[in-house]
Amino acid sequence: MADTGERRGDVQSAFDNIRLAPGDVHVWTSRTEPAQLGPNLPRYISVLSGSERERMQRFFFDRDRWAFAVAHGLVRFALSWCSPGVDPTDWTFRPESHGRPEIDWPMAARAVRFNISHSDGLIGCVVTRNADCGIDVERLNRRLNFELLARNVLTRSERDVVESMPTGQRVEQFIRLWTLKEAYAKARGLGLSLNFNSVSFHFGRDQAISIEVDHAGQDSPLDWMFQQWAPADTHIAALAIRCPPSVPAIVTHHRCDSIP
Repeated sequence: MADTGERRGDVQSAFDNIRLAPGDVHVWTSRTEPAQLGPNLPRYISVLSGSERERMQRFFFDRDRWAFAVAHGLVRFALSWCSPGVDPTDWTFRPESHGRPEIDWPMAARAVRFNISHSDGLIGCVVTRNADCGIDVERLNRRLNFELLARNVLTRSERDVVESMPTGQRVEQFIRLWTLKEAYAKARGLGLSLNFNSVSFHFGRDQAISIEVDHAGQDSPLDWMFQQWAPADTHIAALAIRCPPSVPAIVTHHRCDSIP
C-alpha cells in the first residue's frame, strides 16, 4: 500500500470522477446463501477490514457470518462502483447518532450517502449523493404476531386498511407498511427511535406511495420519494429517498447475483 498521504491525495483526485449525479440512486440486492453466491462470497470476505472480519467471526451460525460478509462487502463494492478511484478495501466508516454508519474516509466522499438492510437470506444496499436514503428488506413468510405489532406501529388508518383485507393478505400488507416505515426512519437517521405511529403511508393508483406525518414543521412529505418491490419471491423491499421536487430521484436497480 502506498504512503497514506500519497494514497489519500490520489483518491481525492480520483473521486472527482464519481459516477453519481445529484438525484442518482443505485440499489443492489444480494442473496446470502453460498450456493447462490458462488465465488462472490470469498470476494466479499476479501475486502472486509480487520475489525469487520473479527465481528464476522463472532457469529455462532455460518448463515449469520455469510450475511454479515455479504452486507459489509456489498457496501464496499457498491461505493467503489460509484467512485472507481477508491479501492473497496480503503473505505472507512464512522457511526452517526443512533448508530447509522457514514463514510469517514475518503473525506471527499462524505457527500455520498448509503444504507444497508439485513434480512434472512437477502441483503439490500442503496447509495446516493447528497440525499438522505434508507432501505429495508424483509422476508414475507417470517413468523410474527402482526396483530400485536400493528397496534404498536400502524396508525388507525393503516390498521383499517389491513383489517379490511382478506385474512391471507393481511401479513403481507403489514410487512409492506413496516418496510416503508423502517426505510423512512433509517433515511432520517432515527432508526427505531422514530414514533412509527406518527407516520402513515398510503397507496394510490398504480400503487403510488405517499406519506403523511403528524410532526408538522419537522419534515415535508413533498420532499420524499418511496419505492417498493419484490427483489425475490420470498422478500419485499422498500426504499425511501429525500428528494425535493427540484431534484427528482432516478433509481437504478442492479442484479441480485452480481458484485458491482
